[in-house]
Amino acid sequence: MDTQQTRGDPAEPNTNCNGPSTMAEKIAVIRACESMKPEDERICFDPYALHFLDPGTRQALLRNSGAFRYILAQIENQLPGISGALVARVRCFDEFVQQSTNTGYGQIIILGAGYDTRAYRMDDLKTIRVFEVDHPDTIRVKVEKIRKIFGTLPNQVTYVPADLEEDGLELKLADRGYDPTCRTLFLMEGLVMYLSPAAVDRIFSFTVKNSPKGSSVLFDYCPEDDGTGSGAGWASVRSATAFVSRQGEPLRSCVPGSIRDFLTTRGFAGIRNMTGADLRQAYFTGKNRGRTISELYSIASASVGTQTCTVGEEP
Repeated sequence: MDTQQTRGDPAEPNTNCNGPSTMAEKIAVIRACESMKPEDERICFDPYALHFLDPGTRQALLRNSGAFRYILAQIENQLPGISGALVARVRCFDEFVQQSTNTGYGQIIILGAGYDTRAYRMDDLKTIRVFEVDHPDTIRVKVEKIRKIFGTLPNQVTYVPADLEEDGLELKLADRGYDPTCRTLFLMEGLVMYLSPAAVDRIFSFTVKNSPKGSSVLFDYCPEDDGTGSGAGWASVRSATAFVSRQGEPLRSCVPGSIRDFLTTRGFAGIRNMTGADLRQAYFTGKNRGRTISELYSIASASVGTQTCTVGEEP
């Protein structure tokens, strides 16, 4: 097992486990602010993110048409490049999911779902069974918010309360109708780095052992910081790492060395990786050309046990 614990918080549990995720709401703030930009300027669009904000922030954004720029500027001053990294991540995941829905996936598992809104804002997901898995406290708040937004819960979404550090996915998903013979897309956005290395390995092991060939994973991760990196890029990474730790949700795992080695040893093939530089090249054009992006996250996709490439993968 070569996932490594992050420097500074080697074995501390998530101290926010008795309430909904603090970081889930902070990330929703960034999605909401980005979505309020003009269409030719925004990187991603999430019309429901606003509903997951605290009342004060939500009202400020609704009352003042320019408030979103002030909030994003504050975030950028505190954590340079982090909002760019997060909205690029949302865009990358959205595009992968959009392309994948036309290639035969029968179900989607969103692990660490937080306040993810893809099942509600992407039309193609309204005909595919979606399992949203997260800590019971976060799921409780999520369900309350979705009821308020839509008046009811969508039929195609199954909510799975689970502590991914403690609970086995086999029983949690089987109890709610997960089909291990059905080609499945596993999404893990903003999850892997918050789990212990042991929990990360259990999830990838479950994916390989309980889904058919051609199933896929898409996840973001933190490359290992060995402490030797210098310059503004690594400085922003270390600032972001310290910030999330102060929120009670420290980064606990990173991927050292090659992501290809990490995934092939766990039974995956057709691996594709996108770094912060790749995301900048893909999305930060036009009015966003000068926008900064933190190198905190990279994004990887892979297939279960087959060399056949699926959408978005490299042979």
